[in-house]
Amino acid sequence: MGDSRQWPAEEIVAQIELTRAELGATGNVLFSMKTLLQNPSGLCELLTSGPYRGPALVPASPWLDDRRPDPPRVSAHWTMDEGVQVDLEPAGEVPVRWWAVQTLEGGEWRLRVIPAELRTLQLPGTFEWIAVRAISLTGMESEPIVSPLA
Repeated sequence: MGDSRQWPAEEIVAQIELTRAELGATGNVLFSMKTLLQNPSGLCELLTSGPYRGPALVPASPWLDDRRPDPPRVSAHWTMDEGVQVDLEPAGEVPVRWWAVQTLEGGEWRLRVIPAELRTLQLPGTFEWIAVRAISLTGMESEPIVSPLA
């Protein structure tokens, strides 16, 4: 290790997982970038295969603008190639930067963060439910539009 003050990679991952299990905890901060660049004991691989394996939304910045976008207009339907086509349209006055598209697949929710410029998505797979939120320029989320896909 070289530096006796350095945390073992497994300990950093364990701390993140403990924080996520704590009610009211809102995240973790890793100091410094130097540690990630040095990648001691395969830390980056442990993070990307563990707690950071999926996409995430940047936390909201309500002090910049706390207006929430209106829920999007969503149309989802099965296609011939065994997937779901999702058509999205923003609603209201608040500009939309991202779509947060969640699908329930085999009892587990999966998040996709999609640029708002995309209005039609083709999602492969079989889903039980789909939920879509509009995300503003400052990360404020709309109420979800939730639909079963039975």
